Amino acid sequence: MIKRMYFTMFILLGLVCTGTPAMASATPPTQSEIVQEMGTRSELLVNALLGKDRQLAGQHYRQLKADLDQLHALSAKMNFSERRTRELFTAYSWMRLIAIDMRAGTWTGAAIAANQMSGEIIRFTDFVSLTLRDIAWMDYLGRDVMLLSMEDMQGNRQNIDLRRNELGETWKRVREDMIKDFRNKTLVIRGDQLIERMQQAGDSKSLIELSRKEHDFVLQIRKALTAKKT
Repeated sequence: MIKRMYFTMFILLGLVCTGTPAMASATPPTQSEIVQEMGTRSELLVNALLGKDRQLAGQHYRQLKADLDQLHALSAKMNFSERRTRELFTAYSWMRLIAIDMRAGTWTGAAIAANQMSGEIIRFTDFVSLTLRDIAWMDYLGRDVMLLSMEDMQGNRQNIDLRRNELGETWKRVREDMIKDFRNKTLVIRGDQLIERMQQAGDSKSLIELSRKEHDFVLQIRKALTAKKT
């Protein structure tokens, strides 16, 4: 259950290992490059977990952990930041929860933790605009709604409703940017309809299906806004 995972996260904050392995490289990756790689890797991990592919999930998990260790090592060389330290501790806690659920074969629970990790990575990332950050956040929220519905829609109803409300507010900001370009009119109308349907969905099957459509929609609006800026 997601409630168990959130309570466990705070317990695990005190168990985070402070050591970071040295990474030998002629051209070490930058912090932004590591964060970008982690975002992609965490999404791949979610997909592998949902597919119950233990070997592939293990590969993505180990790479994600190595990337997080690199990020930790880079952060140790920077001026102290309470916010960055807190986010790193939280990220390590989600990694530990993923490992626990993977070992137990609790695939959906592990996927939920992996998605929370992707949300933490978005918080790490310095986006060039608020809109691009919001688009990434919409992807995270939609996936969380899907995973919580898969696990137990009734038991997770409060968290699902919180995510749906936040998704609606995030979409309002994104649509304001999109509506400035008349060419996006069709996408804006589609987004309004999709988000409204997600807000009203009352069963897990419908919500899971709509959440998957929301992911495809996010890819389209990201493409549309990227094309506009080039």
